[in-house]
Amino acid sequence: TVDEIINDAPWSYDSCPNCTTTFDPSKGGSACRSCHTSVVDTVPRYKLNVRIKHNGDKGNFLLWDATCIKLFGKTAGECRDELIAAGDDIKVFPTCVDEILLKTWAVRFKFRSQLRQSSVLDVSEELHHIQSLIATLGLKEQSSKGKGIAVEPESSPPIFVPTPSLSQSSDYNPGNSTCLTPTKRISCQQTSSDFDSDEHAQYQLSTNKHIKAE
Repeated sequence: TVDEIINDAPWSYDSCPNCTTTFDPSKGGSACRSCHTSVVDTVPRYKLNVRIKHNGDKGNFLLWDATCIKLFGKTAGECRDELIAAGDDIKVFPTCVDEILLKTWAVRFKFRSQLRQSSVLDVSEELHHIQSLIATLGLKEQSSKGKGIAVEPESSPPIFVPTPSLSQSSDYNPGNSTCLTPTKRISCQQTSSDFDSDEHAQYQLSTNKHIKAE
């Protein structure tokens, strides 16, 4: 279940139109450092950092451009245009982003061990997908002092969800290879150089026990 949308980073970024690499719009006419093509106009792309919980455990996951377009039915550029038309700053989180709070998904993701980063490749809200995933993993929910916990049968090997942290760079987009919230949540103001930083902010799972699926 989507527990929180982390707003300490922008929900979108400016990208080279030929790949998914971050590109500073003020440097138009120069070459992209990844694909080496000359960039005149950048393309806005999604990059959402969300916290998902399951049976009391939590982990951070990145939702990239292709997944977000599938979820929201519109591009990051279209979201920006809507914000501008409404007189808002493009750093304000769009309504469609806030609407994913409290949704429960079956999630397919890729974990990059070097970056300690979990990138969501696809999500499904279909109940049969969620139930099938739970059945496949052999998970059972039991009640312990009123708290739901997940138990694995002894015959199943442990299934780990790695503790993720987030890269501030957008070069690793895998697409390239009713909760009341403030109506206008604004992400922190970061410069392009901040966004391209190689430093990784650490986000630990809330407990050390195994969790099976998000």
